[in-house]
Amino acid sequence: MLWLVLRSIYIWVTVLTVMIVLSTISILCSIFDRTGTVYLFLARLWCRLWLFFSGVKLNVIGKEHVQPDATYVVVSNHASYFDIPTLLLGLPIKKVRIVAKASLGKIPFFGWSMAMGDFILIQRGAHRDALKSLAQAIDKLKQGKSVVIFADGTRSLDGSIQPFKRGAFVVAEKAGVPILPVTILGSYKIMHRNTALISPGEITLVIDKPIAVQGKSADELLKASHEVIVSNYQKFISKGMTA
Repeated sequence: MLWLVLRSIYIWVTVLTVMIVLSTISILCSIFDRTGTVYLFLARLWCRLWLFFSGVKLNVIGKEHVQPDATYVVVSNHASYFDIPTLLLGLPIKKVRIVAKASLGKIPFFGWSMAMGDFILIQRGAHRDALKSLAQAIDKLKQGKSVVIFADGTRSLDGSIQPFKRGAFVVAEKAGVPILPVTILGSYKIMHRNTALISPGEITLVIDKPIAVQGKSADELLKASHEVIVSNYQKFISKGMTA
């Protein structure tokens, strides 16, 4: 345990130092680039370094289901803070934005750069703000930018798939953009919800075929996406892969 604590302290000090440097650069660049392009490049660089220093190997299955220039509502399960860097790195999509909780935007440097980097920050429990966030997500999609939404809303306590919320599917329905279902496995083992300790290991993204939204309600899209993500979760767990 002592080794894991010391290792985690080293990782956090290193990663946070890099984050402050890159976030400062992205904030300065945002003065001239309000499209979020520079931020996304720097964010992906930081994510790559974060996984590297953490001793995390990323595996991606199903890249052939993605068209890099296409626009999607990406929905996935959520079990760890490592889900965000994993998705930013693993999704072969050129223009992608993540919907994250508003509290992240208050984190010095990291949150400031995220807020200025064209990402979408939502206030949980505030109905009016939630609706405003959905409208922002739809606007990003109409600009040709894919949007990543954690369909279960918050991190799982045990790595399992939780019930999905309707927000992501309302966005997809209204925007008329296909849903890209993604299953994340292994992130829970790297860093649990209620700890700052980081263990080495592997994270796997399973990208399934896009789900067309035409002729389907938000509830039908929710059910179809949940079935796909749960099916892939169970499939790979049965093969001995950890959640």
